[in-house]
Amino acid sequence: MNVCIIGAGSIGALKPNEYDSRFSENVLTHAHALYHFRKSKKINDFCIVEKNVKKLNSAKKKWKCQGYSGVIEIPFPMDIIVISVPTELHKNIFDDIFNLKTFPKIIICEKPFTDNYDQALNIHKKCIEKDIKLVINYTRRFCPQIQSLKKRLEKEKINSCNIIYVRGLKRDACHAIDLCNYFFGDFKQGKILGSIQNSFNDYNFEDLTVPVWMEFERCRNVFLTPANGINYSIFEIDILTDNGRYSIIDHSKKIKIFKKEKEKIYGSFNTMTYESIEDISVEIENALLILHGNCINYLKEKKENYDLFCTGLDGLKTQKILSNLLGE
Repeated sequence: MNVCIIGAGSIGALKPNEYDSRFSENVLTHAHALYHFRKSKKINDFCIVEKNVKKLNSAKKKWKCQGYSGVIEIPFPMDIIVISVPTELHKNIFDDIFNLKTFPKIIICEKPFTDNYDQALNIHKKCIEKDIKLVINYTRRFCPQIQSLKKRLEKEKINSCNIIYVRGLKRDACHAIDLCNYFFGDFKQGKILGSIQNSFNDYNFEDLTVPVWMEFERCRNVFLTPANGINYSIFEIDILTDNGRYSIIDHSKKIKIFKKEKEKIYGSFNTMTYESIEDISVEIENALLILHGNCINYLKEKKENYDLFCTGLDGLKTQKILSNLLGE
């Protein structure tokens, strides 16, 4: 099995060595995950495609792999291709892949899939026509603890959800919207609240960090609360149910669970516990390892008995919600 990474940026291959290298414990790039699977002989080899010669040489040296300046230069077919270039270039890369003589079996695409819903829909249709499985890297879906939380929430009546985020509705809130799809079922309606004065330009003026209200099948009130990413980074989720509170904190590295209890001082009513009754560590730092393991196992096992954790259809649903909110 052979794999190709297109794009040697921070998520593709070249996060600083102090955070991600062949010797680090955390797996924070696609290249590190594939280096692991090559070392354990789960794949034959992997290569990197990058137009920037300096970045390509650095990635080849760092991960001890082959490198090419374009998709067309790869001398043999790839089973899996990873797209890890800026979102505005995704469509062009997909077009390059669709022009190959032999198509990959799986394409892994970084979130948020494409620039808009129409692009995403056309690409999704082409992947189906060409029998290519599409996986979108909404990282949290690949964490076993998030998967377990979904099962717990399925047994609860959900009241509301508040999500604090920074750095753009498309860029970062897409993660939140995907998790809402995952936890709460079908999207019903939603809207951006207030005006530009209620938003933050902390990433790009064309992708503001805005306040949003949404309704889903199993949660009628979901609020996206903007913070100013110029000051700090934050991504936190608070889910309230009839029986408790589930908080995903510390950039999704922890889940804290609270339960209602009888109020002991102020009256005969229930109150929410101030201290969590359960703290769960989330393997977010190894989500890319789980992602690639999921795709490799999918190809090695009988496909009909093995599910991909975040498919092109999942990515398409999030893209459609973004398009709906932005009026595209």
